[in-house]
Amino acid sequence: MYLPNEIQKLAALMDLTIDTPPAVEINSKSAPRSIIGQLVRQGFIPSHRDTPDNLKWLVEGEGDCNPEPTIHIIDLLGCYRPHEDKVIVYELLVHLCALKMGVDESILHRIVLLHEIAHAVTHRGREPDGSIWDLFAAAEEEKKEYFAQIYTYKQLEREGETAAITAMDALADQQPNLYQTYRSTTAQDVADINASLLEARRQVSTGCEAYSQAISTPWRFQFSNLQRYHEPFVGYILMRAGAKMPEGKLVTSGTEIEIDAKRIKVRSYDYSPAGNTLPPQGISSIFQTLTDSNSVLHSYNFPDPAGPHFLVQLRDGTYNVSMRTPEILDIWRKIVDIVGESYPALARVFHAYEP
Repeated sequence: MYLPNEIQKLAALMDLTIDTPPAVEINSKSAPRSIIGQLVRQGFIPSHRDTPDNLKWLVEGEGDCNPEPTIHIIDLLGCYRPHEDKVIVYELLVHLCALKMGVDESILHRIVLLHEIAHAVTHRGREPDGSIWDLFAAAEEEKKEYFAQIYTYKQLEREGETAAITAMDALADQQPNLYQTYRSTTAQDVADINASLLEARRQVSTGCEAYSQAISTPWRFQFSNLQRYHEPFVGYILMRAGAKMPEGKLVTSGTEIEIDAKRIKVRSYDYSPAGNTLPPQGISSIFQTLTDSNSVLHSYNFPDPAGPHFLVQLRDGTYNVSMRTPEILDIWRKIVDIVGESYPALARVFHAYEP
């Protein structure tokens, strides 16, 4: 079970403090279909045939799930959502996985919960100067998984839970290397591990040089060419003299996009959104492009520019700029190309909007 003081215990282990604990959801009713499919295909939970009758509904049709990039067992049974500051444990999947692997369910539940809470605390835990791991989203997965695993291990060790440690090591045997790196430091003093965590928090990944500033500074990029209009009426109709021609079908077209440090929000009649986030490298690059272009944006700012235009909000001001200006169009293309690294189809749509 989840105990409120688990978060504080892990924070104390890391020599950090937590102002507002992350929300913890123990989901006992469902789980994402894509996760269920992966667990079945990887052999960590029973197939429909071998699942107890009262839970067959959970895995029914798992063979129809679209294959996705492989996520591994610990982070399939639970997850940490950094932008929501939320930990989720999928209790039914823990039950089925424990059944399949012959592991005590309560022990597996505790391992998964501690692992996901450890992610949250390594991210949100405050150092004495008040800082957190600002670049958590941009950090290497191997480092994040190492710290989640080693702190889970150390907490279990501190509380004398030898059966849980044995189960954790057995589980790691079936995982990729990034979930096993903790093993080389299990005998290391916690103070040394904490020093490694502080060092990792200060490292900047390639392409994320401006990310820390991007997530701490208010800014926004916005474009919209949404429009509603009536198509010409097509057909035959008897009309009285002087009567007004009826309007055709009401049509809405175009796209609206808004990007800030947390998300990319798209509303479009020309494109079906494939996601609502950009990687840290994308956020960093867009923010850097806009701040580097501040003087250009200021020079070409008009309250109500004609034709295709976009809005940029930075700390120094808010700018409405026309894409008919070559310098502004160049900025637009840089932003669209950065977005295109994550959403190529969306980039093609926006390039088509260029004047």
